[in-house]
Amino acid sequence: MLEKIASDTGAMETHTGIRFELSNPTPEDVCVEDIAHALALQGRFNGHSMFFWSVGQHSLLVADYLKMREMTDRIVLLGLLHDAAEAYIGDVTSPVKAMCPQVRELEARIMAAVYEGLGVEPSVGFENKIVKNADLAVIGVEAISLLPSGGEWWGLPDMDVKTAFWMQDEDRVIPDAMELVEMTFLKEFYRLKGVL
Repeated sequence: MLEKIASDTGAMETHTGIRFELSNPTPEDVCVEDIAHALALQGRFNGHSMFFWSVGQHSLLVADYLKMREMTDRIVLLGLLHDAAEAYIGDVTSPVKAMCPQVRELEARIMAAVYEGLGVEPSVGFENKIVKNADLAVIGVEAISLLPSGGEWWGLPDMDVKTAFWMQDEDRVIPDAMELVEMTFLKEFYRLKGVL
């Protein structure tokens, strides 16, 4: 009965107790603590990795990659937040997004609320491309380290020398405790926003 009530209203309760309306996401209902907590608990690759690897660690790895590429704090922040909508809709796999365009539309509406709610200017074209390229590079690192095929059948793009060198760090893909991922995500967010 309670599940029916929640699904009929299109709302969910977040970690901090906020009633988040998926059908009408508003900036006032966005909380970075909810995002950090939820992403730290969600597994990448729909749970099919060799060991648990969270969306939160993925986001931190994208931010780390962008720092290695000497991007501005703004670009690094956009990288950190690039999967923030997944705190509210889960880590929907790319094949599902391709088959269900409504998921991408919902994700875009949530991201608009996230940007405004966190006081971040929405990303523009060239920024999207930089973050997407970083995301793909990190997916390559993750696929090699986390998937049974070692990323063999993914058709990953060729990597430049700097990226290949960055990937060689054997400690790059080692899972951290959920609490550490959450804390590190929040610390990085506030550092990039100039609060720390």
